[in-house]
Amino acid sequence: TILYTAHSKYEDRGYDLILVDVLLKPVSSSRFKGALRRVNNELKDNLLPDSSLEELCDYFQVRGPGKFERQLVWYKNVLYIESIDNKVLIHQIGFDKPLVSNMPLRNIIDMLPRTWFLQCHKSYIFNINFFKKYHNKSVHLTVNKVQLPVGDRKVFKRFDHFLEDENKLC
Repeated sequence: TILYTAHSKYEDRGYDLILVDVLLKPVSSSRFKGALRRVNNELKDNLLPDSSLEELCDYFQVRGPGKFERQLVWYKNVLYIESIDNKVLIHQIGFDKPLVSNMPLRNIIDMLPRTWFLQCHKSYIFNINFFKKYHNKSVHLTVNKVQLPVGDRKVFKRFDHFLEDENKLC
């Protein structure tokens, strides 16, 4: 929920109620869009754990590779995403070549459901549905014998927790 009010006296109370944001009138369009992005991220983070990515018929859009060009990317088709030389390559199942985008990786991270995507390196994000194993500081994926480098696990804490949880299942 976003509280939209002209009365600043409700601002503290709104945050006490754990609202996504409190907007005081007048609100700029950039502030409003930021609040909507936070709502979107909250919704993505709170997907039911028993829902599967295969059942999720959702997508995001990326800019590029050309100017004024946008492309759809289905979450369930994303194998991994890498950032190279100010370009982002989105590797998808069933495509010979990666999709190239000129969006920054951090913007793409914000669009991904945290339930299914993990960053394991400053330049790599992978879909956990294709995780095979962690070996020799690399993530091995189930498709095309892909191996991704892993950064410092202390920096990528969500990835580290994922590995610890996987270890408990064995």
